[in-house]
Amino acid sequence: MRTEALDGYLEPARTTGGIWRPVLGMLITLGVYVLGMIVVVLGWVLLRWAMLGDVDQALESMGGLATTGSRAGVAITLLSFIGIWFGLWIAQVAMHRQSFWTLFDPARRIRWGDIGRGVLVALLFSGVSLSIAAVIIGLPEQSQAVSGWAILLVPLMFCVFLQATAEELIFRGYLLQQLGSRFRSVLVWAVLPSILFGLMHAWNAEGAAAYYYMAITGITGLTLALLVWRTGNLWAAVGMHWAVNVLSLTGVGAEGILSGTQLWLFPKEALMPLLQIDLVVSVVLLALVAAPTGRLLGDERVPRGSVGEKVIE
Repeated sequence: MRTEALDGYLEPARTTGGIWRPVLGMLITLGVYVLGMIVVVLGWVLLRWAMLGDVDQALESMGGLATTGSRAGVAITLLSFIGIWFGLWIAQVAMHRQSFWTLFDPARRIRWGDIGRGVLVALLFSGVSLSIAAVIIGLPEQSQAVSGWAILLVPLMFCVFLQATAEELIFRGYLLQQLGSRFRSVLVWAVLPSILFGLMHAWNAEGAAAYYYMAITGITGLTLALLVWRTGNLWAAVGMHWAVNVLSLTGVGAEGILSGTQLWLFPKEALMPLLQIDLVVSVVLLALVAAPTGRLLGDERVPRGSVGEKVIE
């Protein structure tokens, strides 16, 4: 499973030894993440206080952030991931004496082609899942006016970028680099972070649906890790993760799972069939990326060029 592309991606993490460094780096990142969540929520309370003129009402509004159909809840959940960016920035510099941008690409380049390939994979995954769902379940219903939805579209796409990229930076960036530079087994650098990624999403659903949700996100996490394995950078994974989340949080979703910002929604009783469809499609997608067909996304045997790519300063 070790390839030239992957070895190149792992190279920055080989500059510092000691397993204590990534452990402390993760603790720093999680600490800054929690601090970031507090800052975002307090910012929301101060904004509501300024709007309502009553601190008690502003504090009470915090209880509605996580409720179904709350646009503010979705936005604040996404914005809270900004702490991961800052936490990893500190960890990279303090623990590993490396540029934060090497988590994206050791050459510190923006790989637009890989981002585009990741987006295409997301469109394939979502398109197949929704097509099957439309045949089996029926079409979703429009949940809000197009005008109101369009106003929030660009800000939501930016918030999704912060959230999706933060998750890629920590699971397919920091953890994959640090574990992959110390352990050769794919079970450690790809499977273990994917399991943690799935477990992190347990709160997104309830009951049996939570197990499906964890399985889908865990398998998707492994697919994202294989994109890094094939391309030697994080950009394809970022593109796929961002596009999947944009489509599910602004396009088509299911009532009861971070709903309130989508233009179309499937009814709540359709949640389990939808998750079952996504599970099957995610397994097929993983197989396609792992198989020789995945070389269409990036041949792991060939060094990547830099023509037309922008260096991150």
